[in-house]
Amino acid sequence: MQPVGCQADVSGTLGAQVTAQVLQPGADGALAPAGDPASEVQVRSGQVLRLHIRPVEGSAHPSGSGCPVRASVGGLSSVARVPSTDSFIFDRNVAYGQFRPGEERTLDFPIKPFEEWGNVREQATAENATIGFPETTEFVARLPAPYQPPRGTVCADVVYPDAQPAPGVVLGLTTPPNGRTNRRPTGSDGRVCWDGFDVNLFGDLSLRDTSIVPALGQPTSRYVSFETSYRLFVVKRPG
Repeated sequence: MQPVGCQADVSGTLGAQVTAQVLQPGADGALAPAGDPASEVQVRSGQVLRLHIRPVEGSAHPSGSGCPVRASVGGLSSVARVPSTDSFIFDRNVAYGQFRPGEERTLDFPIKPFEEWGNVREQATAENATIGFPETTEFVARLPAPYQPPRGTVCADVVYPDAQPAPGVVLGLTTPPNGRTNRRPTGSDGRVCWDGFDVNLFGDLSLRDTSIVPALGQPTSRYVSFETSYRLFVVKRPG
């Protein structure tokens, strides 16, 4: 009987066996495990996500020296810095490597500050490992309930990445898109409204203060209409 090695074909749905582990940087910068490698982990800003990657076991290539490995890590690119390594080649958020049978390698993904995430996502997958992001769940739970403006009124809420109101942020409503822009600042509750529009309303609602930077991959401008009359903006705190 031939010994079990690794599968040579990585064109299927599974190109690697992956487990994940969370590492916590200490005061001296050294990384310490915050738990054992597992198929499901929860990771936060400032921590490091370590992926343990192994070839797919099988008998298709039992005695050869090379095990082609493909690990999809695209779901991490919006929340973490992609590591620089000579052990893998990255192409379109997929890590490729040539392993020995039974070999395991690791990739460390430092998680960015929450406000710098490219989008708000509650989880991502790296092959058979699931990574949860509790900060997203907490952020969504703290957001104000979606507001339903009266008919003919356009409103926006502006919040910081901790979901607290962002007062004094200037937004501009331009209706129609090539028309005049009406600028107004948000109030102490982070909300601003315009009223007096009819069913022909459509245009653009945008951040107008150049010192205010969008967070969490949010756009600076949003389409509005008589039917789509409420928008939420997330911005970084000044300074």
